[in-house]
Amino acid sequence: MLTTPCLPLLDAPLRGAMFACLGLLASNLARLPQRRPLENIGLALALGLCVQVLAAWPPVEATPPSGWRAPLVGVSMGNSVLFWLWVRSLCDDDFRPTRRHAAAWAAMVAAGALNIGWLLPWHLAGAPGWVWTLSEIVFALPLLFAVLAIAAALSHWRDDLVERRR
Repeated sequence: MLTTPCLPLLDAPLRGAMFACLGLLASNLARLPQRRPLENIGLALALGLCVQVLAAWPPVEATPPSGWRAPLVGVSMGNSVLFWLWVRSLCDDDFRPTRRHAAAWAAMVAAGALNIGWLLPWHLAGAPGWVWTLSEIVFALPLLFAVLAIAAALSHWRDDLVERRR
């Protein structure tokens, strides 16, 4: 069993390997001459996950909530929307992203950035209790998109492995 002192030694190489793999995936998707929605969303998700790998790095997470971390956390939270869209494009051959989907991603990025850059520091400075509740609701929003991703996968399960997909 791993002990706690070993975890920081493993974190850096595993985080670096993940960053490199996501970077390679993103570069391969970017080089495609014609990309379908699946590849476009996959490219955005791979780049967003690169940001999330950096945002979740222990030295970054150990710093107090501040404005410079806000974009990192915002993009990290926006990945939940990209994952939902990626599942939809993977499971539904007729899915095409719209401006409404881009607006959902932008709203999630903004909510995450405002939460870490404004609500959380306000709470730590002695704000009313509703601020903490609102902050926790914002941090729980990605769960909604996880449920939507599961629903998207389940709604097309009968179409999976039919002859035209093989």
